[in-house]
Amino acid sequence: MERLVKMTAIPLFLIGSLLIYVSISIFNSTNDFKKTAVPVTAVISNISTYSRNDGEIGHNVFVDYKYADKIYEHVYINAYNSNMFVGKKINIYVNTAFPSEAKYVSYLSVFFLAGMAVILLLAGLGVAFMDSGSRKSKEM
Repeated sequence: MERLVKMTAIPLFLIGSLLIYVSISIFNSTNDFKKTAVPVTAVISNISTYSRNDGEIGHNVFVDYKYADKIYEHVYINAYNSNMFVGKKINIYVNTAFPSEAKYVSYLSVFFLAGMAVILLLAGLGVAFMDSGSRKSKEM
């Protein structure tokens, strides 16, 4: 039984720890980009839909915006959500060094990954403490 607990608890801890690391990395990367980028209002000009190899549907979102008195058209952004539609105004961040690079900044994925990590870490702790509790009761 003890071996089964270790085989369950250790992977839960490792995966949870990895997700914490990935969450922190994405959060820091996003904040670093925002420090050098400029917020701009853009208009969604096109949303193309495609089918992935696994059968899921994906979306590419393109925007138009004005930055430093120049108009940028049909610029790909890195995000899609169900509230997006052609003609909608959204806030993006433009890379000042390369103004044709723009990103839609959302921390939703960071919170989702961090939440999953916490659940896995707590599950790992729960499995480990369940085992220690059962061993103590057997000793009595």
